[in-house]
Amino acid sequence: MIEYQKYIQFLLSKKLNELPHSGSNFFDHLVKTFNILKTWKKSDKVCVAGLFHSVYGNEYYKPTINISREEVKNLVGEECENLIFKFNNCDRNKVIKEETDYDLISIISANFLSQNTFIETENECIDEITNKSIYNYFLNLPNYQFDGSNDTFLSRKLIYNLNFLSNEENILKDLSVKFLKDRGLYHLLNLKRAYASFQNYGYVGEFHSDNTDKGFNEVFTVMFYICDMWHIDFCGETVFKNNNDEIIASIIPKPKRALIFDGNIPHSPRPLSKICVMPRIVVTFKYEIK
Repeated sequence: MIEYQKYIQFLLSKKLNELPHSGSNFFDHLVKTFNILKTWKKSDKVCVAGLFHSVYGNEYYKPTINISREEVKNLVGEECENLIFKFNNCDRNKVIKEETDYDLISIISANFLSQNTFIETENECIDEITNKSIYNYFLNLPNYQFDGSNDTFLSRKLIYNLNFLSNEENILKDLSVKFLKDRGLYHLLNLKRAYASFQNYGYVGEFHSDNTDKGFNEVFTVMFYICDMWHIDFCGETVFKNNNDEIIASIIPKPKRALIFDGNIPHSPRPLSKICVMPRIVVTFKYEIK
């Protein structure tokens, strides 16, 4: 993109690097949004719109900048500027729900990811009867296999690869799609793997990323905790760490709970307590950028 340096110089001339934003500064946020869109192989128009996406201000962020629509239009072109203007004046939730403008949806999602560590839960995502049916199905599967190592052979576990021949498996798949659509991500993704894992007391996992060949914002994981009850003393949390080996999140495997996260954030299942009276069963869907 031969105009990139010109765009950067323009933003710096407006002193956007001096405006605070999401723990850093506004200029860094705009560049991070641009970089995510480039990672997703979006068009130059969309990437540049992401680079300028909040310069006019909106209900979430109102920077004090002397920037007119006309000068932005002269710099990036009318089509790109219209997309920037639409971003700042749209109802983001409505745009994502309608699923008609994927350029705008991509900018909305990249904007969110550029300023958040993406680890979210969906609680009470299925009803009690459905949860009981799904739990009994995965608890009694006869064909778990001892396989599925993470970073080393030591972390092998019992797994079952989903084939989507049962109603229980398809319910979870449809929910995984819904959760990613709700976050404006599904149109970017392909499902790469879906499996159940079965963990008893004595199994020790290790920290890993879901695809070391990919970077952040390229792998998205949806996990369902399969149980009909869980006590905090059973342990078995999914824990996430940062590059300084500090725990940044710990998610308890409650019934009817799903966990949605960037699969390249290092994470691990905590060992079960010796008082745990049931297995820890998790169904995982791993999606990657197309």
